[in-house]
Amino acid sequence: MKRNLISLALILLVGTVMLSACASDKGPAEVAIKAAEEAINSVKAEAVKYVPDQVKSLEGALAAVKDKFAKEDYKAAITDATSLSAKAKEVAEAARPRRKN
Repeated sequence: MKRNLISLALILLVGTVMLSACASDKGPAEVAIKAAEEAINSVKAEAVKYVPDQVKSLEGALAAVKDKFAKEDYKAAITDATSLSAKAKEVAEAARPRRKN
């Protein structure tokens, strides 16, 4: 009986540590997603006129990041959201030469 109690306590401890490790990435993931959304929104209005396919791709990638966040895959959400901000900048650059014409 005592051995079962110790095993149960150990399992609960490990589970708690794992949950708190996962939860620690939730805040940074939320911040990264918000930054990616803002980056996309800042280029979207102008870029959709010139490179609509790239804007649609950005929106799809953002939806995928939000899906990873919903599935509590915070590390992947952070990585993908960070790269999405850079992709938004690339889309803005792609629209710029076309805007001048």
